[in-house]
Amino acid sequence: MKHVVIFEPIGSGASLVLAARKLGHDVTVVSLNDRDRRLPDPVLDNLNHLVEHDSNAQEATVAVLEELHRRKKIDAVIAGNEYYVPLVARIAQCLSLPGLDPERALALRNKHEMRKLLHQNAVRVPSFQLISSAEEISDLASSAFPLVLKPLAAAGSFHVTKVTGPDELSQAYRRAQAEQHRELDHDIGRSMLLEEYLCGPEYSLEGYISNAGPVVLSVTEKILGAEPNFVECGHVVHAPRQTPEHRALQNYLAVVIRALSLNLGVFHAELRWNQAGQPVLVEIAARLPGDRLVELIALAGGDDLAALCVQAHLGQSLPSVGKRPNGAAAAVFFLPETRFAAENVSSGFHRLTAWDGYLDQSLRVNSTQVEQQEASDYRSRLGSALFRAEDSAAVRRLISPCLE
Repeated sequence: MKHVVIFEPIGSGASLVLAARKLGHDVTVVSLNDRDRRLPDPVLDNLNHLVEHDSNAQEATVAVLEELHRRKKIDAVIAGNEYYVPLVARIAQCLSLPGLDPERALALRNKHEMRKLLHQNAVRVPSFQLISSAEEISDLASSAFPLVLKPLAAAGSFHVTKVTGPDELSQAYRRAQAEQHRELDHDIGRSMLLEEYLCGPEYSLEGYISNAGPVVLSVTEKILGAEPNFVECGHVVHAPRQTPEHRALQNYLAVVIRALSLNLGVFHAELRWNQAGQPVLVEIAARLPGDRLVELIALAGGDDLAALCVQAHLGQSLPSVGKRPNGAAAAVFFLPETRFAAENVSSGFHRLTAWDGYLDQSLRVNSTQVEQQEASDYRSRLGSALFRAEDSAAVRRLISPCLE
């Protein structure tokens, strides 16, 4: 039995606790356990020890973990949320445990640093620049719009906005700066990234790092809501195929991972095709994917990515070939702007239970959300449902009525 410490297992991070316990390990969770970091019941029901502590206080957190390590030897530290990847890398280094290089972990969180590092290594990235004040925007009148404005280190499409000119850019920047919501008590920051708009379809690739290099378990097709926002309203998970497109995605991703020195654990990479028909990185994270993708990969017949993550951070070797999905699974997210959501909000989407391939649903519905005119980020979602089928075409047909 090993002692595994997991930081703030919110969202998909909850599966790390379940996986570590299933593997027979002793699990300590470090969490504020309050507000939007309140731990879900499955985590509270399965952990062995809870250290209630604000992980945002980094210096104090390092000291807390050093003391815990002296009292009960720690064998692995894992981030249960992407905001804590750099902190966990630093702690792993302090405790001489398997972990990412702390400087490279910061680049994985900060999209501007990520872009700079890839550009320095001659890896294809969107053109990009920093915007640090509204006054700078007036100098961009001659820029090649459309562009995309995004925070440097947020998640869930939070204030990611397509802009077609300086006026829209100014409005989007001021709207982001006026935002009162703080993701896990993290400020959005004055500096934001302005980058080239990628017009092609979007995919994510999920997998892990073996001794032989990155292993892609799933190529996930992304279904996006209406622009100018980029809310993900659907995921279709299936195994990588031997097509030119899938090979191009995986070959490009291998170059990205090598340039970023990502050499441990799992990854979730989002890519989009540019106008020239080339894959380009949107972002890559060294943590489990959200939006129930860990569950979808398993439902489609693939590996347990959470278990692989635990094993990697314990220093165990992972297979050079993973168990790839042999079917397809999909998640659909109900956005208030769709006819389907408007017609079904009062009934709680219960008619879905009679559909072929239906698995389950999770709802957080209120009438105020349904009256919104557009979905701006993940907070606009009314709920989700999961489906499974024999292939990606079949599962896309199942979810298409939910997106109308």
